[in-house]
Amino acid sequence: MVISKESYLSLFQEYYNKVDEELIAILKGHLLIEKLLNQIIEEFVFHPEILPETRLSFYQKIHLARSISYSEQDNTMWKLVTAFNTLRNEYAHNLDSDAKEKKLEKLKQLYIVETKGSEFEKVWEEGNVIGIAYSMSMIIGFLTSFEKEVKSFKNFVNKHGNPRK
Repeated sequence: MVISKESYLSLFQEYYNKVDEELIAILKGHLLIEKLLNQIIEEFVFHPEILPETRLSFYQKIHLARSISYSEQDNTMWKLVTAFNTLRNEYAHNLDSDAKEKKLEKLKQLYIVETKGSEFEKVWEEGNVIGIAYSMSMIIGFLTSFEKEVKSFKNFVNKHGNPRK
């Protein structure tokens, strides 16, 4: 299907001239989460300079980080991380999609499960942007704590040396 110049300009104006605060919150959150995942993986390996050659996707980074965990590999927070990535992918690759609302709702429900009984359980009632921000900050808190676990393991290995020697 060929889109006329007028149709393209109309489409461009419709999407480019409006600020989508949800999209901004999702994209910025995704960047911060990916930065932390990168730090975790780089902390664990002995030659992080090789990692850029792997061209790992965000999804692969999530599972690589899970796989190096001693005790957090089954933590339900990983579902929230994955849901955030799925939501970001929907926003980044589809202008209009009914799936956006479903994926946003999934993120919301996973957040509510994680915060059940706390003062933060109802933040999504303040709006999607606030809910996205709180979900992202919860993920960052989890990953920061997880990074400490990885650093402790690396320090242990460094202290006790290579067992193969």
